[in-house]
Amino acid sequence: SRVAPEDSSFRILTFQLTLNNRTVRHYGCIQLNKKGLRIIPLLDYSDTFPLVPQITLSNKNWFGAVYYKALTKKVKNKNIYFLFGYDQNDVFSSRKLVEPMWIEGDTLARFGMPIFEKTSKVKDLLTDEVKTKNEMLYRYKIEFASQASVMMRYDEEKKMIVHDHVMSKNPKHDDLAFTKIP
Repeated sequence: SRVAPEDSSFRILTFQLTLNNRTVRHYGCIQLNKKGLRIIPLLDYSDTFPLVPQITLSNKNWFGAVYYKALTKKVKNKNIYFLFGYDQNDVFSSRKLVEPMWIEGDTLARFGMPIFEKTSKVKDLLTDEVKTKNEMLYRYKIEFASQASVMMRYDEEKKMIVHDHVMSKNPKHDDLAFTKIP
């Protein structure tokens, strides 16, 4: 894929290859719109993370995705590029994600920032009390069955990210991503 933000300050080129063992590797680079050729390589480290990491990463330990949209938003007077991506995770599940990115100088890209707020209800097993838990996510993702097709995009009218609701085919397996469909 080839994606550029509204300000044309760069373009990001990404693609994926499915290996013989049915795992997926991502490759890419960021081409800066500056005099001379300025390239920031993206090194896929997704196989070293047990889950979607909730830390800031760089182009040297990139989570990996094929990006299909770049959206620019000001955060604390700085341009942050929200990259919408697809990750064909494995033979069982796929993911769509939104990941904030910014560029430092001509050689370093940063991915992920604690900007997405997640609220969930957690039941205390000892007291049966239900508590609300708030956490900040560095990237937002939905994971679903690999054969499903799920939409995730930015809605200009609502000024928010929207996506299909995914749920398990069987309520008993709601925590298993590979059973989720729209």
